[in-house]
Amino acid sequence: MNINFVFDTMFEHRVFKANIIDVSVDNGVRPNWYEWGTHIHRHLPWDKNIPTKHSIEFVSVDEVIDSIQQPDTLNIYPIFCHSTALAYPWPLVYLSQRVINLINSNRLKVLLSCTFENCPENVELMIHTLHLVLKRQGITRSDNIILACTDFKLQEQIEKHHHLSIFGDMPRPKFVNLDIYQSQTFQIIQKFWSNYKLENFLDVYDSGKPKEKIFLYLNGRPVEWRYLLFKSFEMEGLLADALYSFRNSATAKKVLGDIDVTQNHWIKYHKPLAEFIKALPNIAERQLLENHKENFHWAPLEVGSYMEKDWIQKTYFSVVTETHIGPYTSQVTEKINKLFYYCHPFIVLGSKGVLKEVRRLGYKTFPMLFDESYDDMDYGFEKIKFITEQVKQYTTAKGKKKLEKLMPELREILAYNRERFISQDIYDKYANLK
Repeated sequence: MNINFVFDTMFEHRVFKANIIDVSVDNGVRPNWYEWGTHIHRHLPWDKNIPTKHSIEFVSVDEVIDSIQQPDTLNIYPIFCHSTALAYPWPLVYLSQRVINLINSNRLKVLLSCTFENCPENVELMIHTLHLVLKRQGITRSDNIILACTDFKLQEQIEKHHHLSIFGDMPRPKFVNLDIYQSQTFQIIQKFWSNYKLENFLDVYDSGKPKEKIFLYLNGRPVEWRYLLFKSFEMEGLLADALYSFRNSATAKKVLGDIDVTQNHWIKYHKPLAEFIKALPNIAERQLLENHKENFHWAPLEVGSYMEKDWIQKTYFSVVTETHIGPYTSQVTEKINKLFYYCHPFIVLGSKGVLKEVRRLGYKTFPMLFDESYDDMDYGFEKIKFITEQVKQYTTAKGKKKLEKLMPELREILAYNRERFISQDIYDKYANLK
């Protein structure tokens, strides 16, 4: 398919003239001056050397107007914004009449995307506001308006409340989960490993050398669920078997608030953990990437997408603490996606249904290692306790023997996941918008 990303300098002029600084619309995102700004890689693939079966071009509105529409051509007019501009889709008010004409003649699709962010919590308000904006603008082909984010529960939220009935007999706008982390992680990894297809991480993982630790446990910013899982592991004595990090130091007061920890609504019914945290409330900062600060400048996606070979060789699996744990935000971020490339099994504290989403994306999970019924559990202490017990079983001699016995089966799944990851066409998500 021919995919054209379309830009309109008039749109930029009107947006910036309005002195609206809440949105990163066209701030170097589109190549309007054919100088691809510093932000383009955060939204669209920027490397034309990336293999794809599609033909990709950046064109102006004038070129679309002057061309003859071809059945195998898709014209996408991308507007990148913060989630507030998705919740109240005001950027559509600034579309020029010639763009609206192309929309209504079915020659152009507008993609209003908050790229890495989740679906707004108030879906009803978003849809009602969108309906008002489209009516005000005279946009009759509302099926050419696409609102996008990265949230695998987006469709569930839309369908659950039947909010689209407001459009009556009009074409319905589209709501799309762009799943941007998968393609972004893929592109970042290509920067780290120039011969990314030739790097044999499968043999790094299954090297035949004794593994020094049981699991790899990388933690980002201190948030409640990371803090509580860490303390649960610490109380059970699991950290001695872990290669682990914690990006910043943390205290119970900083993460859980001023309330007495024994009254925290997640753990007040689990007295041993509450008393343990009360006695040992702090977590010290621990870095595994200390020697690489100059390479990453602590850009979160780059740090989150990187792994050292010896981390993989020294451990059997990863414990992932995702960026979000639901219920309103549900994402599969680089924390999971990178493990497909680096060939590492995982268990994850994330949103309910995150493993189901991983499988929907075509990857395989690890039910031979873990009881994956935890994926059906809402966030809470019971889920933390369950995951702790799943990890704990492998810190014994019997558990380690089971891991070694499972290695051939794990190797087969890891090879499958890696091949699927590196063979993805990152432009398919845009082609599917047609």
